[in-house]
This record gives sequence, structure tokens and C-alpha cells, in this order.
Amino acid sequence: MFHSGSHHSIRLLLDRVRAAAGRLWLVGGALRDLLLERPDLAVLPPDFERLLTLLRQREVDLATDLRPERMLALFPGSRAVGARFGTVQVVLGDDVYEVTTLRREGAYSDGRRPDEVAFTDDIEQDLARRDFTINALAWELPDGGLLDPFGGLEDLEDGVLRAVGRAGDRLAEDGLRAYRACRFAATLEFELDGELAAALSESVATARRVAWERIGAELNKAVTARHPGPCFELLRRCGLLDHCLPELSACYGVPQSKGHEMDVYDHSLRTCDAAPVDKPVVRWAALLHDIGKPVVRRRDAVGWTFHGHEVASAESAERALRRLRLERDLRERAVHLIRRHMFLYTPEWGDAAVRRFVRRVGPANLADLIDLALADRLAKRRESSFQQPTDIVELLERIEELGALDGALSVEDLALDGRDLLELTGRAPGPWVGRLLGELLEAVLDRPGLNNREDLVEHARELLESGGFDD
Repeated sequence: MFHSGSHHSIRLLLDRVRAAAGRLWLVGGALRDLLLERPDLAVLPPDFERLLTLLRQREVDLATDLRPERMLALFPGSRAVGARFGTVQVVLGDDVYEVTTLRREGAYSDGRRPDEVAFTDDIEQDLARRDFTINALAWELPDGGLLDPFGGLEDLEDGVLRAVGRAGDRLAEDGLRAYRACRFAATLEFELDGELAAALSESVATARRVAWERIGAELNKAVTARHPGPCFELLRRCGLLDHCLPELSACYGVPQSKGHEMDVYDHSLRTCDAAPVDKPVVRWAALLHDIGKPVVRRRDAVGWTFHGHEVASAESAERALRRLRLERDLRERAVHLIRRHMFLYTPEWGDAAVRRFVRRVGPANLADLIDLALADRLAKRRESSFQQPTDIVELLERIEELGALDGALSVEDLALDGRDLLELTGRAPGPWVGRLLGELLEAVLDRPGLNNREDLVEHARELLESGGFDD
């Protein structure tokens, strides 16, 4: 990755490669995204220093015609991270660059990696093995300009995702490419060309062989798109949603109760789109917040009911996110939001009820839960002029007025602890300690002023005298 102060290291890398009669190209996503943002660069190429400035803070891929062993000799301390595929991690001070030797590839019998790899000096042969035309671009450093043998620049300008060569062949080579196509449709807001769209459905068998962590990584990128919905809709249409998120797929066509204009599936996608772009935890919670509805739905005289769907949804989301190998913190936080998303505040809530709500949600999760609730409300209708719901506004005002975020919300916040209780009673440790601390916390939630050592000791004595703490 380029950082501030990296100009020296990238120039050192280039100078050593060129001194060894080698060539160096910028390839991959950084070049694609730069041209997408600045299409004028293809017409008016910047000088090398300006190009480096534009690439600063981007993750970049570099390609060379030098063989891996030559790169390792040129850059002591570097290491081969994909020897078979020619990738060397070049370490220059604080900067690390992954440089891959140009290569041609044979057939993909396992739907993941080529059976044979042969190094080449021809950059166009290397670009020909890539998935989509917008990724088959190269810029020779320092000032060689853009190489675009497959019309990728035109596709960038037209907002079209097209395969390099025959779409069916490209998707059959690596099952992940089907997921990448759906992801790019959302993150880049591109349309798939007709051949690629048709090939998606034919690639399902290969795509089902992809490792779960690779699928999870693609979907995790998709939820950061401005509108993630198109990715999941493409996956549904081609049959891959049944494989990667069958819980969400099962929501398609499931009608909802009065007040909703969409089925559970469309509502879920719209809720995900409405959640904050910069909060992947909320995005995942929004996408999966209702996936338990098909399991618990019942029909009564009024219509469909979904009692307890938040619990069923949380349990299903836990299984889904674990299957996708998403990181534990994201998984746990998203599941917690789903489990708590059905709160309904009314002015009749007492102060203690407000404090208990904050305790159940957790102060660190409150803003995320509000964001999820707002997205859920917004997604109930296809078209709406959304205003901040008065009940949520009032709840937030009461939380602030009560100082509920600063009060005692767990036993750790009490003015005494388990050791104090053992010293006070002279009793042996046991489950009674936890139960007594829980009762003290409940009392403090009702009366925050009770949270001082003297009053808590007195209340603890009263509770012990009342019995129920004998173990």
C-alpha cells in the first residue's frame, strides 16, 4: 500500500527492477478505481510523481516480467507468498508491495486454481487470464501509459461488467468469479452484460465449491456498497443465494403483516440499503433482521403474525454469519442487534424501564440499534418521505435527560463487588453472590441514588435477611 513518504520506496523498487532489465506495471483494482474516478487520466496521462500521489493510501497490485527468484535476489528480506503463482512480497522499509510475475494459466479442473502456470514476458497474455475487462488494464511504470487490450476503459465509461473472452469459460475457471460479478454490480453500480448475466446461472455448480471464507469476504465487501441489494438479487436470480444465504432466500415471496408494502425478502434488502454505509455490523443486522419470519409465521383471523421472529432471526443469523466465517465481533454484535430490534417505546415507560432498556441493549450498541430501527421503518414502504419517528426521538431525549448511559448498567458498575459481600457476610463463595449482586443492580436501576457503598451494604443485609440466598 502507498502511504505518505512512500514515493522513495516505490521509486527504489522501480529503479532496481529496471536496472535488472525488467519492467513493472500497475494492475488490478487500484488502477480500475482510479480510472473510474478520473477517466481523463487515460487521455492526459500524469507524470510518475503525480500518479504516485493519486495512488497514495490505496492498496495496489504490481506485475513484472522478472521471475520470482530474480525478485528475491534483488530485494533481500523479501519473501515468496505464492511461489507457484509468482507472487513476491517486497519489503522496503515500512512499505510492503506484492509483485507478481506475468503468467499464463492452464485449465482449472478444481474450479479454483489453474492446473498449470507458465511465466511469460507478455503483459497482454497476463491480462487475458483475468476475470473482467475492467480488471484487465495495466499501466507501465513510470510513464508508459495505459494498456487496454480488451476494452475495459470503455466498459468503465459505460458502467458495464463484461468478462474477458467467453463469460462461461471465465466463471468455470474460478467459482468465486460469480460472487465477484454480483459484488461488483453493487459496489460499482454496474450492469452485467447479457452474456455474463446468462453465464451466472450456468456457473452455480462451480461456485458451490468455493470455500466459505472466500464467499464471506465477497459478501462482506458487498454490504459496504451504497446499495447492496442488487448483489443479493443477482445471487437469488442465478441460484447462488440458496447456497450462501438460504435463510434470506427463504424470505422471497413471504407476505408480511398490514403496514408493509413488500414481502420479507424485498423488505430485508431495502432495510440493508437504508442502513448506514459505514456500519457493516448494522448492514448485516439489517439484511438478516427478519430471516426468522418464514419459520414462525402463523395466520390468524386478522392476517399473518410473526411472534418471536426476532429471536428466531437472531438464531438463524448466528448460523449464517458463522457459516460465512465472518469475524466473531461482527457476528456477535449483529446478532445482538437483531435480537433487540423489536423494541417499542411508549411515553408510559417509567424511568426505570428506560434504564433497563439501555442495560439490555448495552450503551455501546445503542446508536447501532437506533440506526437499525430507523432503516427498518424506512423500508416498510416502497416510496416514502421519511421523517425521524417521534417515539425514537422521545426515547433518545429521555435517555439523555436521565443520564442513563452514565449510570450503573451492570454489576461491574455497582459501588461494591463480590469480595465486599464475602467480607460483609463471612460466608463461602457460591452462586448466591451473583444472585445478590443481580438483585442489587435491579434496585439501583429503580433508584440510581442507591448506588453508594453504605446504602448497598444496608440493602444487601435486608435481602439476605429476607432469605433465598442460602447456597
